[in-house]
Amino acid sequence: WHGVWVLRSAEVNILDTEGRLDLPDRVLESLDLVHVGLHPYTGYEGESVEENTAATLAALSHPLVDIVVHPDNPNFPVDMEKVVEAAVREGKALEVNNSSFVYTRIGSEDNCLEMARMLRDQGGLVAVGSDAHVATFAGEFSRAVEILREADIAIQSVINYSIERLAEFLASRGKRLELE
Repeated sequence: WHGVWVLRSAEVNILDTEGRLDLPDRVLESLDLVHVGLHPYTGYEGESVEENTAATLAALSHPLVDIVVHPDNPNFPVDMEKVVEAAVREGKALEVNNSSFVYTRIGSEDNCLEMARMLRDQGGLVAVGSDAHVATFAGEFSRAVEILREADIAIQSVINYSIERLAEFLASRGKRLELE
């Protein structure tokens, strides 16, 4: 619509170490993209790296999940090596979230840079997100792009670099995005 693509998507909460999500599969099946992440105030009480890693790995194994959001969040530390390996194996993306560096997850930059370098070395996929909690920040990716450049991430590894690249990613996930 006027050059803007609007996709059906949801950022879904991971609820436990079994990777249970707070939306049923029948809803997830209707979405173009399914993002998942660990969030406070959702009932998830992960108190250790082991629990947070187990929850994230279980969610990554869910066939309808496409992207893990802000896996670098210092409030929910994970074994990043295991998370990156699972994302690569599953063909799913990990998010570099601009808001994490600005106001919501202060202290995540080092974790994110480490994650981005691991993704680069293992041929993993990245999604860039603004995570705008306010309309004026929608599409603000400046610090996330700096992180990707610092980590030397190949443009082909960024699933939302262009609508065509996003369509390729979705096709690899068995989903279809009509570009015409």
